[in-house]
Amino acid sequence: MKKCLVFLGVLLLWMVPAHGGLSADDKQQLVDRVVAAYGGDALLSLPRLAFEDRTRRLQFGQSVRPDEIDLTPYRASIVIDFENNRKSWRSAAWFGSERYTQNQFFDGNRGVSLNHTARTFAEDAGLSFARADRSLSYTLDTVLVRLLHGAAQDARYSGDVLLGGALHHMLVFQADGHPQMTLFINAETAVISKMTRPHWMEGAVHSYRFSRHERRNNILYAADTYVLSRGQPRTITVSREVNLNPSMDGLFDIPSGYEEEGAGIDFSEMKAEEIGDGVYIAGQNWGFSLFVDEGDHFIAAGGYAGFTDRYEAVTSLVGEDKPVRYFIVSHHHLDHMGGMQEIAGLGATFVVHRSHLTSLQARLDQPVAESEVVLISDERAALGARVQVVDVPSAHASHNLTTYVHDDGSFFSADMFFSRQQQGGVRATAALAETLKRLRVAPRQFVAAHSSRPLSLQDLTTAVGEDRPDRCPESWTICTP
Repeated sequence: MKKCLVFLGVLLLWMVPAHGGLSADDKQQLVDRVVAAYGGDALLSLPRLAFEDRTRRLQFGQSVRPDEIDLTPYRASIVIDFENNRKSWRSAAWFGSERYTQNQFFDGNRGVSLNHTARTFAEDAGLSFARADRSLSYTLDTVLVRLLHGAAQDARYSGDVLLGGALHHMLVFQADGHPQMTLFINAETAVISKMTRPHWMEGAVHSYRFSRHERRNNILYAADTYVLSRGQPRTITVSREVNLNPSMDGLFDIPSGYEEEGAGIDFSEMKAEEIGDGVYIAGQNWGFSLFVDEGDHFIAAGGYAGFTDRYEAVTSLVGEDKPVRYFIVSHHHLDHMGGMQEIAGLGATFVVHRSHLTSLQARLDQPVAESEVVLISDERAALGARVQVVDVPSAHASHNLTTYVHDDGSFFSADMFFSRQQQGGVRATAALAETLKRLRVAPRQFVAAHSSRPLSLQDLTTAVGEDRPDRCPESWTICTP
């Protein structure tokens, strides 16, 4: 009996993550074992690699309705030219019966986005070799091994855990231009079973689980990758094709006849500006907020994370610390609710569509009672002396509250009408144009949660009028779900 207890104690100690660390030699030996498991020199000398995935995506936090989880087909083709530091990404997603294709590449010197429907292109200074594929290469563990080999010197051992009943070593590393990653390496086979990387929400992670490994030309890869985001299912692999000698023809060329769109606007620095009489917009990167001066307080909209920084930028510009009395929640999508806890901390009263109240509560540390919020059910509602809240349902979100400053003519929306380029590049939804026409609302200017560039009603009319069915190039193999 005593021997059994001793054995059990040893077993329990073995199951607890250890953080004593490996020596530099032991760590390098682990990296070498992983590289060898995936093909060794055959992998490291591989000049190029491509893979094409057919997947299904669960739209947690991004579905049309807050009470349903949409399941959408998604296909992607990734080509990586290791020799010349080039990468190409092509994708096709389906929302209902509508397809939406995207294409961008980094050719070793510059990043380019192609719009095959409009037959236009735009250079993107923020597009690098690491960022060209929207993080999709992380779904192939073979690529992670290449990244690990290049960053092995600074990798660190983070303990041992049981995963699927097998002992795994945890190795943390960060390759140049990439986020920090944690690999879960099977202690016996040296094959990667799982990888995690930080989510933009503090404390949350993206998790990649690799299975059904296959070998081609001595190079190992996972035929199945299951991706979770914040612990919720995100992507399920339906099929995967790996090509170890893909053609590069046309991947890094701008098709003949394509016109250049305006240069991208640099939103990397926080900026606050007055765009109308007592109307301000502030933001950076992909998050912007509108602030309307109501005398002794602000009415605000635009709920991306970092709201406090945007608020402070506006109060600094105004030179007065006016409180935010009301905050208009546009819709239930996770990214646009990233700043809800910050806003609650500022003491603001939320203005939210009735169907989105549950989504709002989920983003708060302390849920608010219905009596403590302004619930919107009508298509149009007055708020304060200057603002009208206009609900614009669309195929993107079942309800979407926009902000119209009626005495100034400024209009703020999320995910419906904006451009992040100095000229052209306008994205617009017909639902917004139709709603404004029916309500006889004619704004002077439009700004958005993703861009502070002012657009006009004519820009909206033109963009909707030029809308055309998605075009998927004939040479692509991902045009059907």
